Amino acid sequence: MSRRGTPERVRGLLEEKGVWYRFYEFPEHTATVEAAVKQVGADPGRIIKTLILIDDEGNYVAAIIPGNKRLSLEKLSRIIGKKLRLARAREVEKATGYPVGAVPPVGHGLKTYVDREVLNVETVIGGGGSTHSLLEMRTKDLLALIQPTVSDIAE
Repeated sequence: MSRRGTPERVRGLLEEKGVWYRFYEFPEHTATVEAAVKQVGADPGRIIKTLILIDDEGNYVAAIIPGNKRLSLEKLSRIIGKKLRLARAREVEKATGYPVGAVPPVGHGLKTYVDREVLNVETVIGGGGSTHSLLEMRTKDLLALIQPTVSDIAE
């Protein structure tokens, strides 16, 4: 059963939790780090990627890493204790309700692992719920909302 995610759904969650945020909407896509950097002019280290992974048993997890890094499947698999692979586009949408490149860092309901380098910036900019929107929020609010496991998962 697919649940449809929208930027409005993300906004609603953030409003309900009373946290500061800023949405950016663009005519061009923001589905890649390069496109996001071009649109908002932010350092790639402030852009975050929310990646969806699946284990051998079909369970989904999310990983949030800085935009200028790559996820280490080996490190994350070791932390979780299961072999992981990146979810396919269809699986990402099934698990989160959002298309690849639009998955927000909050509101997807998945157990989340955050690379410790994300904590080095005061605000982060990630998927905003559509391929033409971005969400900026305080890193401390992101951590409070998702209660992630923070570890070294990027390379």
